[in-house]
Amino acid sequence: MMNARRIASLLAVLLLAFAFITIAVPVASKPSDAIIVNNADVIRQESVASSQGLLDSTANVGARIIAQYANTLRTINLAAVPSAFQALLGQVPDRVVFEYANTNRQFNLAAVHSAFQALLGQVSDRIVFEYANTNRSLSLAYPAVLINDTTPPQISQIAARTLSDDTAAITWTTDEFADGQVAFGVQSGQYTQTASDPLYAKQHIITLTAMMPGTTYYYQIRSADQSGNAYTSSENSFKFQTILDLLEITKSVSPTGQVRYSDQLTYTIVISSAQSASLGLYDPLTDTTFLRFVQRPTGVISTNHAVTGTLTVVATQPVTVTFVVRVDVPTIAGLTVDVTNEVCVYVLPGSAGTCKLSNRVTNQALRPWQVYLPLVLRK
Repeated sequence: MMNARRIASLLAVLLLAFAFITIAVPVASKPSDAIIVNNADVIRQESVASSQGLLDSTANVGARIIAQYANTLRTINLAAVPSAFQALLGQVPDRVVFEYANTNRQFNLAAVHSAFQALLGQVSDRIVFEYANTNRSLSLAYPAVLINDTTPPQISQIAARTLSDDTAAITWTTDEFADGQVAFGVQSGQYTQTASDPLYAKQHIITLTAMMPGTTYYYQIRSADQSGNAYTSSENSFKFQTILDLLEITKSVSPTGQVRYSDQLTYTIVISSAQSASLGLYDPLTDTTFLRFVQRPTGVISTNHAVTGTLTVVATQPVTVTFVVRVDVPTIAGLTVDVTNEVCVYVLPGSAGTCKLSNRVTNQALRPWQVYLPLVLRK
């Protein structure tokens, strides 16, 4: 019995001693980045080294930003690239860029043989995708309206108009997409020249060059659709006229008839055309000794008793020019002088040497007799 009590007391003393030893051992604070081993019998430390192969592989890795053990992350969205800068970026040629590659190797391509280059030049343009991550192919369906199409296009709204002093345009419309061709000549049924447009369209315009003014041309139009169905119109004709031929110029004066010393004459010029054009104006005043300018329109000047200026006419929209002069007849009483006037209009950049004249207007300028009565003074 005594042995048991002694053994129990001894165990209690040992437990208290162990507890005291455990509590007395200080505990180091835990660092943020470390491995902690408590109460180990033995500690062994091994150093870590990178292999040369790994160092070689990572030596060419491009710079980049890495966030590790961050308390917080913040993302800032970049603003859209300004349009001017984007336009400059669009001018940078395409190139191949390798990023973060372990290795890279460059091969210089040999020049393409001239014979092979000639063959490559015959290959039609096409779109090629290379090294794409994914690709998708869609089969194009042939338009149903063109399957077994045997109906030729219908031609309508045929017209001819002058473009310049030696150029004309033929226009027409088709009810489906078709190409266009004009065969023309100076004799009916004999078409010695052709002009064509291979593009498929519905609104057609063909330009004819080296046209002769005053000449009547005969022409036929041919259009073929995408299935090869062609339609040829009946013969049409037009007389080629220059822009000057198409101008309508009228001149008027107010008042009409006889005028006297110090009266004012108002000249009005109206110009219209079936074709838009830039024109020059030259209006010399005859019998200039007897006329003086009073008013001139904007953009029109007078030099040496002549009106000069430029203007633009739009098809079917008349342009009016007005100026005013004062009559200054000779000092000889009873003398009547004709004051005539007509305007010369030419197509820019030409000159007044080649122009179209308006109608002529005429007034009679008169200096009347003046009677002087004697003056009698009385004292």
